Amino acid sequence: MKKIAIAAAVVAAAALAGEAQAASFSSTPAQAGTLNCTLDTSVGLVLGSVRRVDCQFERYDRRGRLIRESYTGSMKRAGFDVGIAGPQTVSYKVTTMGGRAHRGMLAGAYGGSSAEASLFVGPGTHALFGVDGDRIMLDPIAQSEQVGMRLGFGATEIELARVPNAAFSSFR
Repeated sequence: MKKIAIAAAVVAAAALAGEAQAASFSSTPAQAGTLNCTLDTSVGLVLGSVRRVDCQFERYDRRGRLIRESYTGSMKRAGFDVGIAGPQTVSYKVTTMGGRAHRGMLAGAYGGSSAEASLFVGPGTHALFGVDGDRIMLDPIAQSEQVGMRLGFGATEIELARVPNAAFSSFR
């Protein structure tokens, strides 16, 4: 009887250890999709700027279907920002714990830092993380050069809202 109890305890401990290992594996950061954004023309106001942003989130569901979802919002920078620049496109790698994604998950605020410099044509970068405890990171992977004369750097916040009844659809 004692041997059966010990064996049952060993089996239960092994099962719990396996579940704990699976849980820790699924909670590692992984790419959940790609967010492609277009930022409107920007006018730097010395102490900051605000730009409208329109984005398309692309991910694959469990069946391998491409899911697209539209977001809109604003990007605000507090810091040094002088000049004017035309529209810009930025692509972000969306990273979540376990690479999980669901409808509407990107709605909310993200904070981080950014830097841009252009004399007619020039690059910029925006590294952003989910705020309010969200474990979502937006990591820039590609962006177009912006056209204009501009120098800016500082703390950046982007707020996104899901566009209802827009492009949440499956494609094969």
